[in-house]
Amino acid sequence: MNTNSQNNDLLPLYLFVDWKLQERFSLKLISGISTLFITFGGGINNINAQIPSFETPELPSFPEMPEIPGQGSSLPEIEVPELPEVPELPQNPLEQLEIPNSTSQSSSPPTQDTTEQFQQLENVEYWSGLCNLFVATKEYDRALRACNQAILIKPRNPDYWANRSEVLMAMGSYEEAIASANIALSFEPEHSLALTYKGAALSGIKQYQNGANYVEQALRFDSYWGNGTPAQAWYYRGVILTNLQEYQGALFSYQKALTIEPEYSLALAGKCLVQVKLDQPQEAIASCDRALAINQHWQHQTAAIAWNYRALALEQLTRNEEAVVSYDQALNIEPKNYQSWTNQGIILAKLNREAEALISYQQALNLKADYSLALVKQCTVLNDLRQHQQALKSCQAALSGDGRWDVIGAAEAWNQMAVAQTNLGDLKQALAAVNRAVGFAQDYAQAWNTRGVTLWYQQEYPEAIASISRAIIIEPQNAQAWYNLGRVYRSYEDYRQALNAYDRALEIDQNEADIWANRSVVLWYLGDYSEALVSSQAAIQLDPNSFLAWYNQGTILMTMELYQEALYAYERALEINQKNANLWTVKGLALKYLGNVQAAQQAFQTALKLDPEQSVAQENLLEFQLQRSGGKL
Repeated sequence: MNTNSQNNDLLPLYLFVDWKLQERFSLKLISGISTLFITFGGGINNINAQIPSFETPELPSFPEMPEIPGQGSSLPEIEVPELPEVPELPQNPLEQLEIPNSTSQSSSPPTQDTTEQFQQLENVEYWSGLCNLFVATKEYDRALRACNQAILIKPRNPDYWANRSEVLMAMGSYEEAIASANIALSFEPEHSLALTYKGAALSGIKQYQNGANYVEQALRFDSYWGNGTPAQAWYYRGVILTNLQEYQGALFSYQKALTIEPEYSLALAGKCLVQVKLDQPQEAIASCDRALAINQHWQHQTAAIAWNYRALALEQLTRNEEAVVSYDQALNIEPKNYQSWTNQGIILAKLNREAEALISYQQALNLKADYSLALVKQCTVLNDLRQHQQALKSCQAALSGDGRWDVIGAAEAWNQMAVAQTNLGDLKQALAAVNRAVGFAQDYAQAWNTRGVTLWYQQEYPEAIASISRAIIIEPQNAQAWYNLGRVYRSYEDYRQALNAYDRALEIDQNEADIWANRSVVLWYLGDYSEALVSSQAAIQLDPNSFLAWYNQGTILMTMELYQEALYAYERALEINQKNANLWTVKGLALKYLGNVQAAQQAFQTALKLDPEQSVAQENLLEFQLQRSGGKL
C-alpha cells in the first residue's frame, strides 16, 4: 500500500474545516511511461448555510412559565420578599442639586423668583418628571439622582420606587432594581409596573422562573401602571417565550403589545426576531422595517436592535451583502456594540472577505478583549488565511475568555485549535484537541470531520473513515465530509469506495472544481480514462485557473497517448504555477514522446533546479546521456 501520498500542508476554509493537500504525488509506470499523478484536496464553501449561530443582543433566556389568565391556569399568589433597607438618601433634598452661582455677591434677601425656584426644587412632581425625562434621553445617572430626590420628598409613593427600579435595570444594576421594586410592592402589592420591572430585573440575574411569574402577575392584576402600560409586560412576555423557543406564544405576546401600542418599535423588533426563528424572513424584514420607520418607544434599547435582527433575516435569504449594510447601520447607532461587530465579521467571512472580517473581529475585541465568540471566529478566519500560529493563539485566548459562545460552545475553539495544530504538523496535539471537541459536543459533525482528517494524516485510515462516517451520519448533506471520505478511501487505495464518496459529494454540490478534479484521479486508477477526462474537464469549466485540474488532465491524456493534448494541458498548468518540479517533469515526458528531445531535456533540467531529488527527471536525463554516449557513461 502506498503510504507516501500525503503531506502536511493543509488549507482550511470558512466555517467547515477544508483540508487542502498542496501537492500529493504517486509515481506509476503505465504503458512504459513514467507518469506522475497529482491529487489536491480542495475547498468547499459553506454548503450547509444555516441561520447564523451567534448571539442576539441581550435576550435573556427564561424557563417555562404559567399561562396567562384566560388560558386555563391559575397563577400563584404574589409573595413579597422581605424588604431590604431603603437605600440611604440625602437628608436634605437640596444636597444633590446643582444650583447655578448667583451673578451677584450681595447678601440681599432672595427675590420672589428665587423663592419660586426653591419651592420648585421641593416639588415632588418636578423631580418625578425630571426622572422620566432623563430616562427618555437615556441619561440614567441623572435620572437616578432625580428619582432619589422624588423619593426623599415622598418616600411611600410606589410609582417613584417603580421608576427607580426601571432606571437601575437600564443601568444593569439588577439587584438594586429588584430591591426598589420590592419597596414599591410593599406599599402596593398589585402594582403592575413594579411587578413588570421586578420580573425583567430577575431575568437579568438569571432567575428566569421567578421573573416569568412576576410578569404574569403584572398582567393578571392589570392595575397601577404608573407611567407605563400593559404593553411593556406583554413585550417582556414575548422576550421570555422567545428564549424558551416557544415562538408562536412569543409572536402572540408581541402582537398583544402592538395592539395596545401600535407604534411600539421595540415590540416590532422582537416580533422581527421571532419571525426569523420561525423561518419567515420576508415577514421579519417587514416588521423590522416598520419598527425603524416608526422609530420610537425603544425603551432602554435603540434602533440598532432592529438593524441587527434585520441582518439575521437578510442572511436567511442569503442576501449577505445587504446584511453587512444592516450591521453597518446598527454600528452607526451603537459603535461600541461588540456583538454587532462580531456578527458582521461572521457575515464578511461567509462572503470570503476575510480581511474585513478580521477588522470587525478586532473592533469587537478592542471593546471586549475576552469575548470568546469573537476570538474563536478570529481563529477560524486566521486558519482560512493559513496564519496558523496566530490562529492557535486566538483559539487559546477564546478558551480562557468570558465563555460566551454560540450554540456550539467551546467545542468550536477546540476544533479550530486542532485545525491549526494539524497545519503546523503537531498531529498528536491536534488529535488531543479534536477529541476534546467531540467530547464537549458529540453531535458536532465538523469536529468529527476534523478528527477524521487528522487521523488520515497519521495514516490511520480505518479510524479516519469511521470518524468522517460519524460526521456524515450527523449531517448527511455535508458535502465536505463526503469529499474528505473520498480522499481517505483514495489514500487507502479503495478506489471504488472513493468514487462513491465523490459522487455523493457532487450530488450535494456540483459546483466545486476540486471534487471533480479528485474524482478524475480515482477514475484514472480504475482505468476509466474517458470518464476521468470528462471529470477533469468539468473541473476546468468550473475553475479555468485550477492547477490541479489542468495537471490531472495532462496526466490522463498522457495515459491515453494523446501527447500533444497533454502538452497543452501542462502548458496551461505552468501559466498558473511555474515552481512545481513535478509539472516540469511531466512536461518533459510529453515532449520526449513527441520526439522533441532538446526541449524535453530543458524541462527535466528545470525540474531538477527546483527539486534536485526529482527521480523521474534524473532517470530521463541519464537515459538521454546514455543514448548520446552509446550506452557508456
